[in-house]
Amino acid sequence: MSKDEIVVWSGLNKAYLIRFPVLPGLQFANAIAVTSTASTVDKFEKVIVGRDRCFIQEIRPVDVKQMKADRKILRDQQKATQS
Repeated sequence: MSKDEIVVWSGLNKAYLIRFPVLPGLQFANAIAVTSTASTVDKFEKVIVGRDRCFIQEIRPVDVKQMKADRKILRDQQKATQS
């Protein structure tokens, strides 16, 4: 986990990487919120952790298909080294 980015899922195969200034306590947060206006999230919205809030610096779509393929490769490699 990073102190300045999160991945937000908006569907089973749709995710976004959100970057923001470092928020203290992010790694230990029980809940993380993202504000939204008109059912969308953009750079004018905020990430909220406890009482701390900060503006979003960047939002990028995640290539979920590639991410899942990469995870499978890693799992297969781990299994091969354990055998």
